[in-house]
Amino acid sequence: MDDIRLFIKKNAIAKIQLSIAYNNTHTTYKYKYLDSIILFNEYLPDFENDDDGKIEMIFNKKTYDNLIDIQLILFDLFDYKTIDYIDVYIQKKLLSTNLILTDLYDDYFDDTQNKLICSRRFSLNGNEIIKFKFVVISKDITLYYQTETINGIDNIIKKIDELLH
Repeated sequence: MDDIRLFIKKNAIAKIQLSIAYNNTHTTYKYKYLDSIILFNEYLPDFENDDDGKIEMIFNKKTYDNLIDIQLILFDLFDYKTIDYIDVYIQKKLLSTNLILTDLYDDYFDDTQNKLICSRRFSLNGNEIIKFKFVVISKDITLYYQTETINGIDNIIKKIDELLH
């Protein structure tokens, strides 16, 4: 929950209001951001039953307890369209495939050209079948896939949807 609170604090452009309520089983964090209410319930660990605790988010009358879904909703809400967004989006897509992401953090920052280069490789049954190369310069992201060059987050997401189905 600390990572989520820090993300919200850093990315909420408008003033955000927070209230916190405690009880024996969980802590509730209520954020008011613009016209949206975001509730987080952080359930305490139950060490007797080998339970590490969990976090759930309630947003637009829906409950989410999967960290990937929570991250994507927050990224969308705060318009946080970065390579982090793409990585989480890829992880979500992989949940419905047999593909395995073999190197999520194969990243290199070229400080002479001031760009981040990220490689993502996907395999099926031990065979590499897809390779993405992302180049991030400032806030601009470009995807290189085979002979294609795809610019812009929306076009990159469309290509990911096309390939990881």
